[in-house]
Amino acid sequence: MLSWSVLEFGQLMGPELQHTLEAIRWGTDYMLKVTSVPDSVAGVVGDPNSDHNCWERPKDMDTPRTSNVVHKGKPGSEVSGKIAPALAASSMVFKDLDKAYSDSLLDRATHVFEFADKYKGSYNDSIGEGACPFYCDYSGYTVYYVLHQLI
Repeated sequence: MLSWSVLEFGQLMGPELQHTLEAIRWGTDYMLKVTSVPDSVAGVVGDPNSDHNCWERPKDMDTPRTSNVVHKGKPGSEVSGKIAPALAASSMVFKDLDKAYSDSLLDRATHVFEFADKYKGSYNDSIGEGACPFYCDYSGYTVYYVLHQLI
């Protein structure tokens, strides 16, 4: 959403534009990390129940930080299908500001989408124990596939 905001209204953001760009880069750097292994995406980090029962600062948390990864054998088209367009939109933001970074975002977006499209399946079935009951997908991964077909 921040990327689309910059694309549509960046010229109106004044000095806040720089802060917005930093926030976008912070998020896309994270997305680059969780998609750094080909044909896999770290979908959820942590334990949903213990995380929701913990009211400490993140640096003080001692709850499990398990990584729940979707891959060829345990697909997660929802999480991959959400990361891919976020990376692509962000690549548009940085196109004239940092071409190399923009290119890396677009390249990764393409790979992540191809992974989501090739290995279709719900992350509810693959890593549901790491996501549910708080982050289960209720609209279904096919929504992203249908949107791609319309574009």
